[in-house]
Amino acid sequence: MMIKKLMQFARQRVLPKRVVQALCWTAASIGVCAAASAQTVPEKFGTMPATWSAQVSPNGAHLALGCSPTGVRGVCIYELDGTAKPRLILPPEEGRIQNVLWGSDDYLIYELETFERLNTSSGLRDYNIRRMVSYSLKTEKTAILLKNVGGFADLTYIESRLVNDPGKIQSSISFGSGTSESTGSRLNKSAGAKSFIVYDVDLKSGQAKVKESFSGDTFGAVYDASGERLALLDWNPKNQNFEVISTLDGRKTVFQEPDAQLLPFYVAGLGDSKESLIVSFDDETRYGLYHLSLLDGAISEVTYNEEHIGRVATFQDPFTNEVIGYRYTDDLRQDVYISAPFDQIAQETKDALQADSVILTSWSKDRTLFTIRAITAGRPDQFFLYDLEEPSISPIGGEAPWLEGEPLGQVQSFEYAARDGMTLYGYMTTPPGASEGPLPMVLLPHGGPEARDTAHYDWLAQAIASQGYLVLQPNFRGSAGYGQAYRDAGFGEFGGKMIEDIVDAAKWAQGAGLAAGDEYCVIGASYGGYAAMMTDLHDPQGVQCLVSINGVSNPSSLVGSYDRDGIGFAYWEQYMGDQYKLSDDARTAMTPLDRSGEFTAAMLLMHGREDTVVPVSQSRAMNRKLESQSNFRYAEIDGDDHFLSSTDSRLQVLTETLSFLEMHHPVD
Repeated sequence: MMIKKLMQFARQRVLPKRVVQALCWTAASIGVCAAASAQTVPEKFGTMPATWSAQVSPNGAHLALGCSPTGVRGVCIYELDGTAKPRLILPPEEGRIQNVLWGSDDYLIYELETFERLNTSSGLRDYNIRRMVSYSLKTEKTAILLKNVGGFADLTYIESRLVNDPGKIQSSISFGSGTSESTGSRLNKSAGAKSFIVYDVDLKSGQAKVKESFSGDTFGAVYDASGERLALLDWNPKNQNFEVISTLDGRKTVFQEPDAQLLPFYVAGLGDSKESLIVSFDDETRYGLYHLSLLDGAISEVTYNEEHIGRVATFQDPFTNEVIGYRYTDDLRQDVYISAPFDQIAQETKDALQADSVILTSWSKDRTLFTIRAITAGRPDQFFLYDLEEPSISPIGGEAPWLEGEPLGQVQSFEYAARDGMTLYGYMTTPPGASEGPLPMVLLPHGGPEARDTAHYDWLAQAIASQGYLVLQPNFRGSAGYGQAYRDAGFGEFGGKMIEDIVDAAKWAQGAGLAAGDEYCVIGASYGGYAAMMTDLHDPQGVQCLVSINGVSNPSSLVGSYDRDGIGFAYWEQYMGDQYKLSDDARTAMTPLDRSGEFTAAMLLMHGREDTVVPVSQSRAMNRKLESQSNFRYAEIDGDDHFLSSTDSRLQVLTETLSFLEMHHPVD
């Protein structure tokens, strides 16, 4: 009965008229009402999402939409009773908004990232500083949170909303040797941790007051939503002993692992009570989600439909800190809810919207009002407001409303065999209305490398496919989402079999009659940019051109910037091999910069000047090696980071890339 009622309301505007007009105003401010046919190809696909987030306030009175009215991420705030004009929050010229959530009924919190060049003991270094900013609905004033705690790259971790004290949140910092990282459910190894400090943060002033602090081995803790401490997390850098200490009643060690080179698990959140944690193991004996009792240390598998849940992302109810579901990816992101009423609501709205997947992005504290993200393969996302009491569903925004009704490339999964027999997977996008082939081919390997591509709408893949290309996105070994063995098969293969897998995807498409001719181009960003360069070195006869966006040209120098005792260094060594035991030949073999004289394909390098994930120096060094070659071009992206977070940068990337393809690998 509920589904039938929802079907009657699905995609109907039942919001107050003034709110609907406000939503249209936001769309008009970025020109989304214009027909897609009037836009250039870069504008169609490179314009930042009109809506990128939807968050309802705890009392259900306000709606905050992530919007991009000026070509960068902003926040649009609406009163759901339609009594006030919408409000627009934009970042300062030197900043970027990365996330948005409600701290309380009266305060919105957004994450602000700024690029700064700081003097350190090792000289000038570039940082993307991430801070939380609160916005008061009553005064319309902002405050930088933890404003009296300075000098750190990321101060955006919220441990508890402090549901009993709505004017504050709780945050924490772990101070280590040369690094400091937020902990809690995002545990990180902090070698020689000197102290762990927990703060109560006032949302009005931004001031942080020390709630409690720990020195020695403690590097993290677990709290409930009201701020009550439940457990401490200790790691001794000398004997590498890892412990979980329950503080429910005094102090009691409930889990211990000696010689912990890496953390055996991270804490995902609370179980169905304060006496149980849900943790995510990744070691030789356990892999996936487990219950850890804070009473006696008992460990048991977390199951769903009588099956053990693997190592997947989890999400919590922000009003309880209880884990209410987990996230995995098949062709699309799928959120599975293991608690009522979320499981029923997700299924009913999915059926009503006829979506391939739905995500409950937020809900009111009384669980009567929900924001929904609807995902359909190969199409931009849509956002809806669901009122459980009506029941009704109202459209509140879309990722790219200017593409509604436009034909887009069809996205399909494929499976192929690597040269060593391993079964691999990927996705292909064919041009709108095109037959199966043969078509000129472009490979688009993903970044990470522990990431993956899906059937989700991809602005870069769709832009390239719209010009008549077959776009292949191979999920080479080492990619996430296919299990531990698939991921681990990439260890030590950073520039080896992972690259061969990309070449083998091209050979498969050619052999299947999908790709025209023997030549293709490779385009990628981050690790994908590195992979594009390495693919040319592995298959110089096949690669006609390559585009590297924010790519790595010297992986050893990149990993060398990490603290040798930190988890970042250990993580990258899994993929690259022991940096202190690699032979010179092995190091050269995986380094495009050292092999610059071997490139034969036309090459386009682009890099954001404010990229701190892969510094621009990686591409500048390659430019110095190749700038005299006629088939090489280098361009810097002014004022943008690693993730192409503005319309201007995406337009530049698409304009340069499509022109480069037309010159070196034309469709006809």
